[in-house]
Amino acid sequence: MANAKKLCRRYATPPIVCFLGVGGLVLALTGSWSYALGTLRGPFAGAVARDWQSCCADSSWSIAPFAISSLMIGLAVQVLFHPKARVLAIGRAVVWWLSSLAWFFAALLSYGHALE
Repeated sequence: MANAKKLCRRYATPPIVCFLGVGGLVLALTGSWSYALGTLRGPFAGAVARDWQSCCADSSWSIAPFAISSLMIGLAVQVLFHPKARVLAIGRAVVWWLSSLAWFFAALLSYGHALE
């Protein structure tokens, strides 16, 4: 049971912290809870915020491959690599943090186009 909690904390913490950081920034800049929660959509946040206007949708679709591939790389590293060495374990954690951050940063880019 203790291992399950530790694993959950290890994998859930980066996306939660990134969401709180980016969502908090969006909330501070826009004053909208809806936009702040919309950061969960990643690169599609701006398109949804503007009801899929063609230019916003095009922008979101152009950002999406980078955000999705970053997230997939992060997930693949978590599933495929189980290092015993401390340095490699830290590298694995860094990849997960960066891939989570990339997903939420894509929401900022998407909002940057949609809310300008």
